[in-house]
Amino acid sequence: MSYKEPKPMQELHEIRIKLHEENKNLSAKEHAAKVHKEAEEYIKKSGLKIKKASHVN
Repeated sequence: MSYKEPKPMQELHEIRIKLHEENKNLSAKEHAAKVHKEAEEYIKKSGLKIKKASHVN
């Protein structure tokens, strides 16, 4: 008897594989910059009112 994964779980795995392929050659710094840029774009597009955290040194 084999297990058939539910379609939503299959879709999540496909998304994770796609994201891995897009990011696997990025350095940690490049990956962080990409995530930061995408988050800012989403916040702006969504009209969210979020305060930016100040950097702690």
